[in-house]
Amino acid sequence: MKDRAGCCLIVFILAMAVLFGIINDDKTDIITGLAVGIFIYASAPILVIIFIVLIIICILPDSTNQEPTMKLYIYDHCPFCVRARMIFGLRGLPVELEVFANDDEAGPTALIGEKVVPILVKPDGTAMDESLDIVRFVDEYAGKERLDDTIRPEIQAWLDKVGKYSSRLTAPRCVQIGLPEFATESARAYYIKKKTAAYGDFAENIARTDEYLAQLHADLPELATLIHSEAHIGEKLGYEDIITFPLLRNLTMVKGLQYPEHIRFYVEHMAKQSGVPLYYDKAV
Repeated sequence: MKDRAGCCLIVFILAMAVLFGIINDDKTDIITGLAVGIFIYASAPILVIIFIVLIIICILPDSTNQEPTMKLYIYDHCPFCVRARMIFGLRGLPVELEVFANDDEAGPTALIGEKVVPILVKPDGTAMDESLDIVRFVDEYAGKERLDDTIRPEIQAWLDKVGKYSSRLTAPRCVQIGLPEFATESARAYYIKKKTAAYGDFAENIARTDEYLAQLHADLPELATLIHSEAHIGEKLGYEDIITFPLLRNLTMVKGLQYPEHIRFYVEHMAKQSGVPLYYDKAV
């Protein structure tokens, strides 16, 4: 019993030291805490319980000081939505994701006046759209080093070239891999009708997969020469990553895709860094 009491005394005295350090944010007050702990333990045991409660209150996070969580409305497959998702992961900010059904016109219209995504509901409750505007807002809100806004003409030219056919690979597959925006038949039908008008018959595009993949594999080495490191495309993290990774991420839903090693390392690293998962396990 004496040993147990002795241990309790030591723990309590140390707790007092920690408490005083936390309250005053000053390590020198630890000595004061030690003295107070010894005095209280010896003279008024009931105060021990009170001070233990105070310690718990001081250590627990103060919810009133926590950053408000913003809400981001998205489609999982949407490359513009991926841009907006990336900046939250890259800046370590929490965000609540909400996926609209692809045929839900009322939801986004109620928020922003038209059917668009992504839509960000900011801490003040107002909503904004346009992916790069969202990226800039969140980047500034984070209060850290800003993204490099340099976009080399070579990067933009590569994206423009591959963008002419990449959607013929990805659009027909989006509705086949179990994404939440296509959970209903009506949502799938809505998307297929709209994208068929833009990219042609889905079945025909699937049948031409080998042709499109061959073109992509021929174009990828050019991009590989432009990637600075696995952590970022340019000399530092920037808008080149924001506009390029979403395309590369969506292409991982294409079975048979073979990224050059340099690009594969970059894509996998950026997926982890941004918190936006790839589609390798769903590829068709």
